[in-house]
Amino acid sequence: MEASAWETLVRPPKYEIKTVPRTKPKNVKQAIVEQRGFERIETIQEEVACFDYQPTQCKKGYRMLVLRKHLRITKKGKEVEQTIRYFFYSTNDWVGLTPDLVLFYDERGGQEHLIGHLKSSLPAFHAPADTLLANGTYMVIAALAWNLKAWYGLLLKEPTLQQQVVRMEFKQFLERFIHLPCQIIHSGRRLLYRVVQFTTDTLTVLDSLEQLNALRFP
Repeated sequence: MEASAWETLVRPPKYEIKTVPRTKPKNVKQAIVEQRGFERIETIQEEVACFDYQPTQCKKGYRMLVLRKHLRITKKGKEVEQTIRYFFYSTNDWVGLTPDLVLFYDERGGQEHLIGHLKSSLPAFHAPADTLLANGTYMVIAALAWNLKAWYGLLLKEPTLQQQVVRMEFKQFLERFIHLPCQIIHSGRRLLYRVVQFTTDTLTVLDSLEQLNALRFP
């Protein structure tokens, strides 16, 4: 692609300062990374472009968005390499501006985050059986478990906690909201679950259960 096809991507701030900016604390983690000689990858600049693309087996074309990241790799506080990585987005939106669409899909999708959790936390891509159909069924079941976690997070009222649960690791979700210590009591014809340890997460579970009971399906 020609150099004129690329446009600099400027990302908006993650949050808006409502009062006065505070001084940032000392970055202890960065000092440890440099001391131990780990590699650190930081983004220098981001550029976007687009082009028309029609897959071989498709009857119509699509708009392919390209995000080009200029990265700096440092080790022990010294630059060792500069590299470029490309990310591609396929869309049927022919009207929206390329930078706006990339920002929108980054916020909406998070597919790299999702694929990483499906690989490690569940793991959905593990092949425990010896047939393709059985392994595919296993992957669907694991993906449904992840979807249930996401739906649970969307039921929460607090926006910050909602996003945390949606992007939370599955193991952490189990420990905080599913594996609750309870005492099971048989009383007459009733079965009671007495919560042994009550935390703010337990209160969140009870609130979500009330919302589930209030839902009405056709």
